[in-house]
Amino acid sequence: MGKRSNCESLSLVLLVVSVFFLPFDGLAQGDLTPPGPPMPIMKTMDQVQPGVPLPPPDFNPAMDFPIVIKEPGYYYLTQNLTGIEGSGGIEITTDTVRIDLRGFSLMGPEGVSSGSGINIVGDDCRIEDGTVTGWSSAGIICESLQKMTVVRGISALGNGGVGIQTGNYSVVTDCLAGQNGSSGISIGTGSRVQDCTVFENDLHGITVPPANPTRNDDTMITNCLSRDNGVNGINLTGFSVVRSCTTHSNGANGIQVEKAGWVIGNLCQGDARSNPTDGAILIGGSGSRVEDNHVHNSHHGIVATAPGNIIMRNTIFDLGGDNYGGIVAGNVVGPIIDSAGMASNTNPGANFRLEEGE
Repeated sequence: MGKRSNCESLSLVLLVVSVFFLPFDGLAQGDLTPPGPPMPIMKTMDQVQPGVPLPPPDFNPAMDFPIVIKEPGYYYLTQNLTGIEGSGGIEITTDTVRIDLRGFSLMGPEGVSSGSGINIVGDDCRIEDGTVTGWSSAGIICESLQKMTVVRGISALGNGGVGIQTGNYSVVTDCLAGQNGSSGISIGTGSRVQDCTVFENDLHGITVPPANPTRNDDTMITNCLSRDNGVNGINLTGFSVVRSCTTHSNGANGIQVEKAGWVIGNLCQGDARSNPTDGAILIGGSGSRVEDNHVHNSHHGIVATAPGNIIMRNTIFDLGGDNYGGIVAGNVVGPIIDSAGMASNTNPGANFRLEEGE
């Protein structure tokens, strides 16, 4: 029994050793030569998301501006485009259109009159990821306050009119609007502006359309920066929220809300320095709540020209005019505490006032 076991073990060892000494040809697994050159394994952008290129292949700049989009769908820019005298850039005349600028620029003609960069006459349209600049009229505009427009990742710079104007129930996010001849961003009822920067516009930074301002309610502005604009940094009507925004060196008010708004957690610096009737934050009607804001170096701190508002937990520092002196009677105002009273204050709704050097 032991001899048999020894023989089996020896046979197994010899078999394993013989495998290592086989001729290499004995281990071949077939022809390793590739059948052809390497082929692409990734899909192109057109395969991932088919769309219509702009401009079209037979585009003649001298004759084919504005580019008119008449069918719903996804469109994308393939190059920078410069418009011609007397014409706009792109006109959308139908609903449910998405235009992806893909990082390219849609530019107005230099030194001559033109129209708007993108004119929207349809609902549920989306414009994203590029620059619209140098047009005599607006950069992007919804002509008749069309609904449900989304504008994302757009730089609207140096246009003769408003930088970006949407209709009702719209969203503007991650945009830059500066040095436009009217306001930077203008929105309609039920709209939201988020994570945007607006600067050096001739009128307001962020506003509602001037044609019917009493109807443009229920707006929300969050995490935006508005500075060096000619009039108000943020200019809204009623039932609006302005939260976690920064205004700086605007010609009139940093933030103006007419009625029933919520202005919370904002930083206002150097606004309204040239106009003694304006404030860093101005409330023009009743029903608003102003809280947890920080105001620095503006002519007036917080101004409320009508009764019936709540003003609490704000801090005003180093003003050239009044701190809370622009608030009329009939408002609910937390006690105003200066530096001497801070240590002993126990009122959670108190407002604070600090002068330079304190």
